[in-house]
Amino acid sequence: LFFILNQDMKSYSVGVWETCTDTDISIPKTYNGLPVTSISDQAFYECESLESIVLPDSVVWVSDRAFSDCWKLSSVKFGKNVELIMENAFLYCTSLKSVTLPGSLTELCNGAFAGCSNLEDVIFEKGIDRLGFGVFSDCLKLDEISFTGTIAQWDNVFVPEEAFGNIEIKRIKCADGVIDNSDPEIPSLEYKLASDGKSARVVGIGGIADTDIVIDATYRGVPVTEIADSAF
Repeated sequence: LFFILNQDMKSYSVGVWETCTDTDISIPKTYNGLPVTSISDQAFYECESLESIVLPDSVVWVSDRAFSDCWKLSSVKFGKNVELIMENAFLYCTSLKSVTLPGSLTELCNGAFAGCSNLEDVIFEKGIDRLGFGVFSDCLKLDEISFTGTIAQWDNVFVPEEAFGNIEIKRIKCADGVIDNSDPEIPSLEYKLASDGKSARVVGIGGIADTDIVIDATYRGVPVTEIADSAF
């Protein structure tokens, strides 16, 4: 492995490894007595031999295309302090079938797992705040994801309309129930559950252009009690 001293002079990143021939790699927690905190841009790009990677708890950042085009990569184990997975980090890792994203992760950036055509099992542990665009584009076997938090907590995650790219996530399995996106009865208006999950409010019009709008009495089984500022 090749290491780069970061600008803070207190930590290292794993640098670009142009002669990668290993099949199984475990990143060390420290190098020269300092923590290894990130994986650099394209560090393992097109590492054709790589089949499994283990990231230590010291790593908080996985940079752009860090593992892009690692076609044999089938196992990724994140440490429990990863906060950010950058754009296209695992692009075209076509042997990857499942991934568990730790609760420390706050943002999954654009195209992070795009093109992982055999990915079919994704678990988000409670903690994610934001998804980018097309995070699972072309993951054609993926039609549901799991989330260890509650439905109310998932509703507070920023998920843009284009978050899943060209695939349809039909179900999101949460700790207290299932969000069924294939249900035709899901209302056109935009609703948000309260943090306690016991009520909901209208937060937007969801792109509808009706002249007469009826607000639903309930949303996901709880009463709609409020219309948010600037909802209409």
